[in-house]
Amino acid sequence: MSYHQTAGDQSKYDSNRNFQCSKGFGIWKSCSSHYVKASALEACIRELLQRVSSQALSHRQEFIDSLMAEWEAQQNHDIDDQRREVALAQKRIDELQQNVKSTYEDHLAGKLSERQMTFLMSMYDSEQTHLEERISELKPVIDNGTPQKPQVAKFLAFVDRYKDFIEITDEMLYEFIDRIEVHEATGGRTIYRNQRIDIHLNFIGSFLPAEPVPDEAERIKAITEQQKA
Repeated sequence: MSYHQTAGDQSKYDSNRNFQCSKGFGIWKSCSSHYVKASALEACIRELLQRVSSQALSHRQEFIDSLMAEWEAQQNHDIDDQRREVALAQKRIDELQQNVKSTYEDHLAGKLSERQMTFLMSMYDSEQTHLEERISELKPVIDNGTPQKPQVAKFLAFVDRYKDFIEITDEMLYEFIDRIEVHEATGGRTIYRNQRIDIHLNFIGSFLPAEPVPDEAERIKAITEQQKA
């Protein structure tokens, strides 16, 4: 369940109650202008928290075992992705440095005004700074090779605290949610619209427990109640 991976910027809340990616605006926008309705986002958060809390409360050890198994399986995949991201970032830095050199030469040759050169240099420097910061974040994780394990006990403390929740409060959001990644939707503004939303929870990441399988008695009860409706 679920950010357009290239849009690490914050989203902004517009007047139509949509969360809209702030990197989709301006001349130098770095991704498409995509959005998600606040109501849809709220529904996703509520569904995930109910699903996670239900399994953690009713099948605690199974929840812990599933979480740790998924974490172990994900590690090698994550490290490979991070290495690729660092390599691409370093390649882009090399390109930016070449752009700086070419821009300065064009200025000396009279092809660019002082104002144009200053603007381009500022843009290149801003992008390079962002890339260098990202590399600095990823390098220690890659070099260490052992990312921090999920802090299950801390997360379960939140689950126990809010086990009877009905509505999601701001306090719950701050305590449960680390970040939300909204991907660009497909299908346009039609009934076929589909959009991936990744919700990363504090202490356990983007873990999504398997759908619980009801026992036979629960299944029969559900069918009977549906027939009566």
